[in-house]
Amino acid sequence: MPFCEYCGRPVTENEVCNCRSGAVPPPPPVYANGQPVYGTPQGAVQKKDGGLWWIWLIIIPFVLIFLIIIAMLAAIFVPAYIGYNKKSEITSANTKASSVYKAVNTALVEFDEEGYNVNGFYIISSDEEYNWNVPFEEDELEDFYKKINTYYNDSDKYEWFVCIEGGAATYSAEAESWSSDVVGTYPNRATVDGPRLYGRYSNEMNKMSLSLVYNQSSDKFSRSISEENEDNYYTFY
Repeated sequence: MPFCEYCGRPVTENEVCNCRSGAVPPPPPVYANGQPVYGTPQGAVQKKDGGLWWIWLIIIPFVLIFLIIIAMLAAIFVPAYIGYNKKSEITSANTKASSVYKAVNTALVEFDEEGYNVNGFYIISSDEEYNWNVPFEEDELEDFYKKINTYYNDSDKYEWFVCIEGGAATYSAEAESWSSDVVGTYPNRATVDGPRLYGRYSNEMNKMSLSLVYNQSSDKFSRSISEENEDNYYTFY
């Protein structure tokens, strides 16, 4: 079969190829074994397209810088966010401790006006097992809890205890559970360093559960009563 001598295209007998009609002539064909080969000959090395490599040189440093900035911001703001949440939890717990403190005091005033004996030194708690030296009978105690709930609607949703001296509340502590380490106290308010223990002028604090706060505060409370009985006055720790 004849081929065009300019472009190498196969042509029929006496056919004139139109490759010279004014168009830019194609490159001459590559011959293999005496025959023209169109396209890349077998075994020939194709040139790789490397024209986008410089774009990656620009993108990669920007990506690395972005990741570094994100890591730095996370290192700064994540601890701050955790600290903010902790402070919010403590503030909320202190507010609840204040609410139950005031509710108990109001209930004591009403009980006193109704002729009940509210004097004495005792601890009343959300869990009756933690009550100590409470002067009320069983039915009176039930009414007292109802009065507390009247002035603090969430009194049955959380755990708490209140120290009462001479018919008035002097200390309260509150948490979501007895094992919770987020404990609010009143009137000396808890901080992120821990709840305040019992004592009118006490700044003693430590991170502990409500159960441990009760144990240590009730111990200090009973010792203060013993000292009052001995010396006829109170010493607050």
